[in-house]
Amino acid sequence: DKKNGMMLALREKFKCAKYANLLLSTKNAVLHEKPMRKANAWSFKNGDGGDWLGKLLMCLRSELALHVERIERVECVECD
Repeated sequence: DKKNGMMLALREKFKCAKYANLLLSTKNAVLHEKPMRKANAWSFKNGDGGDWLGKLLMCLRSELALHVERIERVECVECD
């Protein structure tokens, strides 16, 4: 399915620390894909569209935040 394919691609892209940190810097902000023209399933504009990309990015941000939290916990234990 298209959403699963996009999620796999996003996970690959956000393995790059630069991109992961940028996404994490959005904290709890609601993310939307703003289309150049009219809204579609992937985008969101004036309440229209499925906003799939925004939802997937927020899901990925949650996954990344959990991963960072686990790493920090392990590093703290090792430092003590």
